[in-house]
Amino acid sequence: MKFVPDAVTVPAGKVVTITLKNLDKGTEHDFEVAGLEAAVIEGGSEQHGGGHGETQKVAVHTKPGGESSITFRANKAGTYKIVCTVDGHADAGMVGELIGPVAELMD
Repeated sequence: MKFVPDAVTVPAGKVVTITLKNLDKGTEHDFEVAGLEAAVIEGGSEQHGGGHGETQKVAVHTKPGGESSITFRANKAGTYKIVCTVDGHADAGMVGELIGPVAELMD
């Protein structure tokens, strides 16, 4: 009942793909980045709303033993909570952070 890693940093203006691999053989899991709306390019979870190419929640759902991905571009800076929205999973510790988007440092 945890995300590994539990913190993810995304760069500003870049296309990012996050893959959720569910190593649990008996329980569905998902993740939702609370409060972050982004331009989703591919993947994601239809149950969390929106369509491809539209601004929507960054969220993905996966069946036991499966994996799912979402590709998106986020342009709103901040630190956002990642949660598994399956009942009781966040309370059991299935939480994390998405930090970004952050500007890449220039020399």
